[in-house]
Amino acid sequence: MAAALALALAVPGAITPIAAAADLPGAPKIAKHKDAKVKAVSAQGAKAARELVAKNKAENKVQADRARAEAKADWPKAATLEGSAARSGSRPPIQPTPAVAPARAPARPGQRLA
Repeated sequence: MAAALALALAVPGAITPIAAAADLPGAPKIAKHKDAKVKAVSAQGAKAARELVAKNKAENKVQADRARAEAKADWPKAATLEGSAARSGSRPPIQPTPAVAPARAPARPGQRLA
């Protein structure tokens, strides 16, 4: 009796994963693509609307060109030391001298160096 009960409980548990795998959704069904039918509008007001769009485009282009021109900056070129002294007519350029550390006296025995 116990063997029959164990068999009855084991078989549905082993079949359940197979049944669950069969119920998994696949790729969703997508409707076939249809091209839109496009035709020119010739109703009353269409000509005025096209003229308004053309006028707005022209105004936008003028504004964009002006904004680009304002955004550009003309920076001065970097001056060299020779070029700035010759240009200003002032004193000659300074020649840098290497820094030399002052000579130290040798330490005496027992003397602490600072």
